[in-house]
Amino acid sequence: DRDFAGFVGRMVGSASPELFSDEQLALARTPAERRRVRTVLRDCRNDRGALDVTCFCREACPSSYLSLSACIRDESTEAAALAAGEPRCLKEC
Repeated sequence: DRDFAGFVGRMVGSASPELFSDEQLALARTPAERRRVRTVLRDCRNDRGALDVTCFCREACPSSYLSLSACIRDESTEAAALAAGEPRCLKEC
């Protein structure tokens, strides 16, 4: 939907590595905090340096991402949603 697309656009735009000061990055002290910084600033960047939203979602919410991925690939779920006139994978979203 358009609200989600706008949110993703703002998130990707504000995730540019040069927008984070050294002081902000130094605040990541625990292993989990350092992993999140590494995910956003290095691991989930495409060839052009932009944030790869798919990678980010997969890393940030692995079980939810896998559930959504399985639902999207399930043709019977798609057929049932179409027959019922409902959005596909609503529970996973």
